[in-house]
Amino acid sequence: VEGALDLIGSGDNGRQGARDGGAPHFDGSNMPTMNESLLPGYHGTIDTFLEKQNLHRNVVVESAHFRMLPYMVAQTDLVLTAGQQFASFYEKLLGLKSYTVPIKFPPLRFYQLWHERVHQATEHKWLRAQVSAAAKMMAQGRA
Repeated sequence: VEGALDLIGSGDNGRQGARDGGAPHFDGSNMPTMNESLLPGYHGTIDTFLEKQNLHRNVVVESAHFRMLPYMVAQTDLVLTAGQQFASFYEKLLGLKSYTVPIKFPPLRFYQLWHERVHQATEHKWLRAQVSAAAKMMAQGRA
């Protein structure tokens, strides 16, 4: 998650750094966090990477709907680790605090998936090209 940020909710849960306006000390084993999970207990890229570093998060909430998590963070003292663009959008929209994660995560890959029957459809090729071009422009703007 290149440029990963932690979004911090409205409560403080004993995180002195967050109360004082500073960044909370990263201790994923203690901080109650939220995680996107399509299946209970599923370990995605972030958790798999942390496990290889002998680290883990204290995941107390899992949701299959990633875009709901910032709204849940806003109502709690939980933490959500997300990519910089995603976190920045919700930080402004919901008044959340974000802090740079002090761990360099590997970049995430995103894929466009579609059914084979529309693979050659002109309108689907056009849409995929538009999404790819927009993603490239966003990545260049971040570099």
